[in-house]
Amino acid sequence: MIFSTLLREWGVPKICVQEVLELEGLFEGRAESIYGLILLSRWTASEKDNELDEAPTGVWFANQVQSFSCATVSLMNIIMNHPELDLGEDLNAFRSLTQPMNSLERGWELDGNDKIRNIHNSFGTDIDKAKMDGMEKLPRKLGDISTGDSWISPVLAEVMDMREKAAVNQFEVSLLSLVQRLDDSEIGAEAEQMEQAREDWGPFLTTLLKLHGQRGDLKQIMEGS
Repeated sequence: MIFSTLLREWGVPKICVQEVLELEGLFEGRAESIYGLILLSRWTASEKDNELDEAPTGVWFANQVQSFSCATVSLMNIIMNHPELDLGEDLNAFRSLTQPMNSLERGWELDGNDKIRNIHNSFGTDIDKAKMDGMEKLPRKLGDISTGDSWISPVLAEVMDMREKAAVNQFEVSLLSLVQRLDDSEIGAEAEQMEQAREDWGPFLTTLLKLHGQRGDLKQIMEGS
């Protein structure tokens, strides 16, 4: 729900993020209704060489820099590559501004955008086919598809390989899909739940920091983390 709320507050309410419990479920609807996949797990460097020396022309890709979680950068790396999506006034302008930039410049521009960063930070408590990992310098080409074929099939092999490696290392893993929101009536309920979550966590964290500050062990805790 957090990622759906990020998109909504950035100005993209027509896209929601769902957890994929069974891979077979990805084939139940039209591939065109799935805008991208995000695999959440502990990051490990790829053992494979990247065949790309630079990002393909027309592909919007940003590196992860200081402030953002990798999943947030992944959201941007997906929605920015769907020109048919209306991203709202702010993100449409941001996409136009950053299109001529390289991946590192886009990452810093993303980090310096007040609206994007502030909404991201409000959750501090918590047609080639490409793999776009913001922790890597460039996207990775996963395969080619023919006109009319589903883009999901060539990607599943990479998803399954990453899930297997995560299981071997005993890492938690979750697969998310970005899909078209069909029922706008859900938006109000989601917004109310997320505001309640912010209200519940905010005072608790503020009080906790004050207590540790009074005890004088806040610096030690921060250095230990």
